[in-house]
Amino acid sequence: MIDSDGAPVSFVGRELPETFRVACIAIAAGGERPYLPGDWTDALVVVEAGELELECEAGSRARFREGAVLVLHPLPLRTLRNPGGRALVLTAVSRRRSDESRPLSASHQ
Repeated sequence: MIDSDGAPVSFVGRELPETFRVACIAIAAGGERPYLPGDWTDALVVVEAGELELECEAGSRARFREGAVLVLHPLPLRTLRNPGGRALVLTAVSRRRSDESRPLSASHQ
């Protein structure tokens, strides 16, 4: 997906309003991660680097390359897999829950 400036959508290095949270997920080359629906609730997911393979509960698979923008919840998925030879990096942006604490600023970490 391309943003209004003609560049691929990416959340790496972007500051977002405090009402949002960003999670960065890395999967090593040839690795996989089980799909847990709660990890992806209300999240917009961007394939920042590498290639993502999604395996459905029924066994079918689909691949998405760098720049793909996805919503994974509530899809009937089983596994997120990295079929490539380099690290897969995903960012997941979602709204911060009202009961969730704000992140510490960089100067306090």
